[in-house]
Amino acid sequence: AHLNPILSFRVSGEADAYETRWSHQVPLSAVGDSVIALQRVDGESEPLLVRASIQLEGAMLFLVLSRGQWPFEIENRFSQHTVVF
Repeated sequence: AHLNPILSFRVSGEADAYETRWSHQVPLSAVGDSVIALQRVDGESEPLLVRASIQLEGAMLFLVLSRGQWPFEIENRFSQHTVVF
């Protein structure tokens, strides 16, 4: 059987660590950059964004985590409701 290791993240150090939500799963085979939104316990403040960079060099796999920014922003200035997908 072929195993595909995955990672999930959550915010630590919050008031009630048992109430924090885990992020979506990131497979270690996904070499490159991913932006992960981590929800906070209060659910109201803006999510913490983390950029996860998975790098493969020879037989070594590196995971680099850094504070992220939203990769894009869409601002609707049109008078009608617009759906983008």
